[in-house]
Amino acid sequence: MRKKMFYKQIFALLTILLVTYSFVGRLFCKEKKTNYYVLKLSSIGIINPEKTKEARRVNDLIIYKNRLYIGSGDAVKNTGATDVLYYDFKTRGFINEFSVDEEAIYRYKIIGNRLIIPGSDATEDWTLGNIYILTDNGWVKKRAVPNAVHINDIVSFLGKWYIATGDYFTLGDANVSFGGVFCSEDEGNNWELVYSSPSDNRTVSRISSLVVYKNKLYVFPYGFITIKKDEVPKKYQQFLRKPFKDNKYLVLKNDLFGQSEGVIYDGKSWSYLDIVKQPNICYISPFVFKNKLIMSVIAGKFVDYLSLADRAGKNVSSSLFVYDGNKTVKLSVKYTLLRDVVIKKNCLFLLLEKNGEFYIAETSDLKKWKFYAIPPSVSTPLSIEFYGSSFYIGTKDGNIFKSVGIMKKQALDETEPVRFFGVARLPKEGLWYWGAITGWKKEGELGKIECAIRKNNQITVRTDNVSSFNIFIPFSEVEKEKPITLIIDGKIAFRDTIGNHKEFVCTLDEKNLWYVNKGMDDKKTFHYKPIFIGMCSETLSHTDEHFPVASFVADVIRQAVSADVAIIPSSIIKDDLIKGRISLEKLFSLVSPDTIWTFNVNGAELYKMVNFNIKQVNNKRCSISGFSFTYKRGAKCEDNNVVKTSLDPAKNYTVATTHELIKKMKEYLGGETNSKRGYISVINSLIDWFKKNKKISTIKQRINSI
Repeated sequence: MRKKMFYKQIFALLTILLVTYSFVGRLFCKEKKTNYYVLKLSSIGIINPEKTKEARRVNDLIIYKNRLYIGSGDAVKNTGATDVLYYDFKTRGFINEFSVDEEAIYRYKIIGNRLIIPGSDATEDWTLGNIYILTDNGWVKKRAVPNAVHINDIVSFLGKWYIATGDYFTLGDANVSFGGVFCSEDEGNNWELVYSSPSDNRTVSRISSLVVYKNKLYVFPYGFITIKKDEVPKKYQQFLRKPFKDNKYLVLKNDLFGQSEGVIYDGKSWSYLDIVKQPNICYISPFVFKNKLIMSVIAGKFVDYLSLADRAGKNVSSSLFVYDGNKTVKLSVKYTLLRDVVIKKNCLFLLLEKNGEFYIAETSDLKKWKFYAIPPSVSTPLSIEFYGSSFYIGTKDGNIFKSVGIMKKQALDETEPVRFFGVARLPKEGLWYWGAITGWKKEGELGKIECAIRKNNQITVRTDNVSSFNIFIPFSEVEKEKPITLIIDGKIAFRDTIGNHKEFVCTLDEKNLWYVNKGMDDKKTFHYKPIFIGMCSETLSHTDEHFPVASFVADVIRQAVSADVAIIPSSIIKDDLIKGRISLEKLFSLVSPDTIWTFNVNGAELYKMVNFNIKQVNNKRCSISGFSFTYKRGAKCEDNNVVKTSLDPAKNYTVATTHELIKKMKEYLGGETNSKRGYISVINSLIDWFKKNKKISTIKQRINSI
């Protein structure tokens, strides 16, 4: 096919078609007799705008009772608790229906006519795992699965419920991880372990998926090990992403069960499953379509487990296998990763990625396929659903796109969504599709923007807490030769032709009116400008034993809530403050997201707290403000003792701290006390301090040792 396309380049007319189909040609050069389209997309909104970017990941979409339910969050970054959201097609808005005690929602399942959430990673302790069931009276939480760190799937089989878990048991001082299948005969109130995967002292084993096929339960496990980079052969090291922690990586084990890829249960006994002839199998995602078991198989050596959330290295291969109960055949569809599966109206839809490019594959018979290319400008599609006559696509950045048209003749690399939403607190977060937030009415607070292409060459923009922004004109959707009308917050701000210009630079003036200039940047040449908020007169270390950066932050939060003293975990500080100008980006990277809380104790109790804390290892030490003390070093940490303090034992003190310390007060300070929740964030207190004081001078040492 490439040879034919090369010869066609000599014909001017067909050159246009080559540009049109350059993307799909790269994807499917080996697959003839297929239909290729480009999706025209419009965002229905962005979820969790106030939360972190990780919390906005749209992991799953499912239609249930004419509502679009949305699974979001990130269990690696621990973004929980997680809201149960759905999109109401009548009101065209998002509804927050419930909150689950999980770091993320990765999967919804429908059993019978009930919607169920398997608890992916409880925010509580791991002695019990959770499932959540939507009943006529609302959501019900059932916390009953023993030691279920992760519940990955749930199915109904022979009148009972079965779940797939990542579980553990304790043997002596060791916790051993295994993949467990649990069974419930009373719809989740009680669970019994009915299968456990083999385990060893190095492998973390889990059950990823369950599927019922021809009256049998198919169980698919996977496992990974923690490994140092120098333990990986050199030719595979290039495919490792960022380490998980302690400079170690999570690497999937290939051929976990040898020649078997899983186990099968007929209701009486378990046996090993060997139906896929593929070496180096790491992970299998199964589903049933038209009485056939379809398996998407990931294979490779030294596959970085966590990297698969965003992209796959060239050491990864994926294939679709079809099993009819007797034999298995491999389909010819070429792709890198399967992201999602939807079965609707006797059609199968697959969200597939190949070399960083995404498309939806459609078939009704596993022979003839249609392919819908998703424009590369769309931020990492993670999930899909089909409703009415439209696709819905959930993305990494939180936008959920609806397909509003299908194009055959379109240069894909130039295609932009006709509507999108963007949110940003910092200039480096400001670029969204064909717009960029560049200024804020209130710095450090969230700025929001909604941009859309309308009829008659109109562009509309709605803003919230935005003082300046750029629009990079999407020429795939507007006619350059005709006048363009730009409407900002309901008022016409510009109406004219643009000549050779490529952007609108929009600034809010002192009269609260939008002023528009034409510019020559596009989103590829645009560079954000940092906002500098203060100065530091000398470099402050976050690792020095006296924790000068943490001491400065303790000073700031004490002043922010007018407390007498402050005590905070030094570990919330993530970086040094370098001498010179300080940007907003630096402040946000300096401290972990947290809020200021307070509690009241007398000086004698506070003395006991700091005396307990000084006996802890360095990563559990606290920094203080408003008082000082001296301690005598012992041979070991636990031998340290406070010998002098400026605290008055009889005085009652209001103490400022962080929510992180409140949650772990017993661990940090040796006891607990009543506390008062605050609503000022640590980062906002720092921003306000710099606006008032501008410059950090010398930080006085307040903890001394002898």
